[in-house]
Amino acid sequence: MTNNLENLKESLDVLISIAQLDIDDAHAYDQAISNLGDEEIKAKFTLFKSDHERHILELSKLIKELEGKPPEYSRDFKGYLISGYTAVRSMMGTKGALEAMQTNEKMTVKRYEEALQNNLNPMARELLTKNLQEERLHLKFIENALSSEIWKK
Repeated sequence: MTNNLENLKESLDVLISIAQLDIDDAHAYDQAISNLGDEEIKAKFTLFKSDHERHILELSKLIKELEGKPPEYSRDFKGYLISGYTAVRSMMGTKGALEAMQTNEKMTVKRYEEALQNNLNPMARELLTKNLQEERLHLKFIENALSSEIWKK
């Protein structure tokens, strides 16, 4: 019984932490999108932001099902730093926005991978695994955009 309670608490702690990360990422995408001139990149970033918002909803639902309290849709201290960094970099143009979001998505992928190293319940593991696949796609697009310089069109 104690092991199940420890597993539940660990799963909740991880899910809450990752939900906050997705909240911070959604706000960072707002900063990047507001400074973008390239319509193709803006459309992709808008899609990626909606992925993060869906992650937040799905994570929050699971947190509630596990009788936890999901974070509010507001930035924490790290989120303010991430948004500030993204805003400054994005003011330098599309390349700056791409580089800022590359840094953010690398951190997000790393945090998801670390989260999956925990002793999670099956529902939490399944959701985090699915979300991680999408985060990797975000990062791959950004890295491809930077290396191919499609933003210079």
